[in-house]
Amino acid sequence: MFKKKLIYRAITIFLVFALMIIIPLSFTMLKQARNIISGEEVEAPHEGTALPESREAVKIRKEFVPVLIDNMLPYIFYILLLAFLMSIFFSRKILISLKQLLNGARALRDGNLDIQLAVISDDELGEVTKSFNEMSAALKKATDELARKNRELRKRREDENAQLLSLSSKLGAATDLKDIMGDVIGLVKDFFGADFLWLLAYDNEENLLLKASTASLQRIAQVVYKTALISVEQYAINEKKPITIADMQSETRFYLDPLIAEKHYRSAAVVPMFIGKKPVGALSLYYIGPRIFREEELHFLEIIGNILAVSMERSEFYTKAIRAKELSDTILQSAADCILTVDTAGRIISANKACERILGVLPENAVGVPVCSLFQPQENEGFSELLCECVSIALDEGKPEKREALMTTAQGNQITVLISSAPILARNGQVTGVVNLFKDISMEKEIDRMKGELVRSVSHEFRTPLSAIVGMTEMILNGDIEDEKVTHYLNIIKSEGLRLSQMVSELLSIARIESGKKSFNLKAIDVNNLIRTVIDSFAAQSARKEADIRYSENSFLSFIGDEEKIKQLLINLLANALTFSDNHCIIEIEARRKQQAVEIIISDNGWGISQEDIPHITERFYRGKHGKRTKGTGLGLALCKEIVRMHGGEMEITSKEGEGTRIFFTIPDREKDE
Repeated sequence: MFKKKLIYRAITIFLVFALMIIIPLSFTMLKQARNIISGEEVEAPHEGTALPESREAVKIRKEFVPVLIDNMLPYIFYILLLAFLMSIFFSRKILISLKQLLNGARALRDGNLDIQLAVISDDELGEVTKSFNEMSAALKKATDELARKNRELRKRREDENAQLLSLSSKLGAATDLKDIMGDVIGLVKDFFGADFLWLLAYDNEENLLLKASTASLQRIAQVVYKTALISVEQYAINEKKPITIADMQSETRFYLDPLIAEKHYRSAAVVPMFIGKKPVGALSLYYIGPRIFREEELHFLEIIGNILAVSMERSEFYTKAIRAKELSDTILQSAADCILTVDTAGRIISANKACERILGVLPENAVGVPVCSLFQPQENEGFSELLCECVSIALDEGKPEKREALMTTAQGNQITVLISSAPILARNGQVTGVVNLFKDISMEKEIDRMKGELVRSVSHEFRTPLSAIVGMTEMILNGDIEDEKVTHYLNIIKSEGLRLSQMVSELLSIARIESGKKSFNLKAIDVNNLIRTVIDSFAAQSARKEADIRYSENSFLSFIGDEEKIKQLLINLLANALTFSDNHCIIEIEARRKQQAVEIIISDNGWGISQEDIPHITERFYRGKHGKRTKGTGLGLALCKEIVRMHGGEMEITSKEGEGTRIFFTIPDREKDE
């Protein structure tokens, strides 16, 4: 538009100057030339007379006019050039204004918003220049305002980032939110300038509990809003978006806790907290005065709420994990059997305390050691090989494996160990390690052996009297026995029956004592009186063998124990002394106090016990070398040993074959304890 105006204006000026020069000159020259060419007569000095044309005039007309006409074109060119230059000179103001506008536009493009152009004329270009200056000023003002808002936004973002960093640092470093939740809530309250802030969380019944608050409340972990109540927090959770209330006094949709209602808060903002789609709780800010929240502030509050929700979830998960680990560690460390866990490379990851007893290595020192090289001593070479086989099968095939092996412990004891290796499987079924259980089954093996021996012994010991009873009974029933022998056979049947009854009774007594089901009837026992009573009960037997049973009474001697069981103990020992001795034997009984115990000794000069039999003489049904010469149950000394053990004492047997036997036992003196 302005370009066209500029062209039109230049052309107009040019034409004006050209016409102003050309037109007067052209008229003058053409008038003289026309007069000369047309032969116009020259007027005479006097009116009414005409002078004849001279020969010079005719010559000038014929020669001058053509020359003049031939030279007019250069004159016209110079005249036009002069007009052009004059038009440029008079158009310089337009060019200056246009150049000024061009430079101003370039300055604006380069960011110079302070530029102002001089108004040279009052025409359209002057108006354009004024508009340019106004636009430059408006642009500068708008840019300054934008910069100010940008600084404010940057400052707010920096504050928000600092706040988030502080919250994240506190929440990330804490394992128990109870310790730092108050500080975190306080930071949020100060940042948003709230008068009161609390954090409510769901319990298992979807009631809203008070998790934390900026006031010292005694309601932590207590129900604030039950499930059925529609509170602001519950409404925000249901709507799944932040809720702001400008005037709480006029809000009647929500139930307010008495604490909130009594403070007469005017405005509030509530942000729901979610983990994925799972609602966790709500973060609420309350203000006594009016408070308008911007969108970015609500968004920032949502971020804080999400951080708190994740932290609460993580803390709860961490607490559960710690409890589960403590429980598993307690179970692991309480296990009586050695438990070793290895990784896929066969290196030990963990070991419980029981492994120290078996391996002689502290659990922490075993970590990182290859499990197959943990049992290097030569005596455990076979055990190590079987263990490596179990671990390899569990790792390679992903199935449990069991083996039995002999093992020498750190204390030098040889035990039978059941190796149980089971793979540790990840969720995808991949084997991530192996747990190895070393169970000492020596006792089970010994019990199995003893059970077998017991069955064999019972079968053998019961078979003899039962065979006699059955055989003699059949003979009597069939009439194969004469009258005078019937009574003798019946006495034998009675004797064998009593022996069987005694066997059963003693077996049951031993079983009850070992199982702990045999109750104690503890009381003070007069040792002298008890021994005299037992000796008197053997008066008939000692008279038949003409035995001499000696006992010298001491001063009053007593201890706390079960009198019936101690009496049975003495009867068994005295019966053995009479049974395994010849006639005219001497049996001596001594009783004395020895330190904090009462010691009773029974010695005889009977047949004695061979050295081969002494280690086994207290085993059940073991009767030794002299068992064939006499009848018995083979349970007497086993029962005596259990009675002494039940009282917390010890029993010892010394003997020499052909010279006699000496048995002594001690019962701890518990008189002072009672």
